[in-house]
Formats: sequence, structure tokens, C-alpha cells
Amino acid sequence: MYIAGHSWGAYLGLWFASEYPEYLYYYIGTGQGISSALDETEKYNFVLTQTQKRNDEKIIERLIFMALHSVEFMLMIIIQQVIMWEN
Repeated sequence: MYIAGHSWGAYLGLWFASEYPEYLYYYIGTGQGISSALDETEKYNFVLTQTQKRNDEKIIERLIFMALHSVEFMLMIIIQQVIMWEN
């Protein structure tokens, strides 16, 4: 069997490959991240840095507000990833 997965499908493909290697001939994964939380943090930091370079105070305030209120969401993502990789 050949499996190709992109983004979230790549995670599913990795799971399938680890659970049922006897059925798999090839696995191709694209666009998979190592850590969604880390990826989102890097994106946020990039946008914040670019916005700070432009001195756009209104957007900077919004980004900081988003970060302060998204900590709980990011913790949920991390917990989900830990659970997924432990099982």
C-alpha cells in the first residue's frame, strides 16, 4: 500500500506507518510539522517582529492581546500532541 499525507494527513500517515508497517510499501509525507505549538510560536514571533519594525502600535497591541489569551489554547495543543505520540 502507498500512503501520501499532507499537513494533518501526514500525522495520520505516520501513525498508520507506525501501527501497521506490514501493510505499507511507501509512505510520503509533506507539510508535516514537528510541533504545532512550536510552529505557531515561530509564526507569531515572525509577525510580531515584522509589525514592530513597521511601528504599527495598533496591530502590536492586538498581537499581544492574542498571545495573552491563547496560552490556554496552546497548552491544549501541546497536551494533544503528547497524548498522540504516547499512544
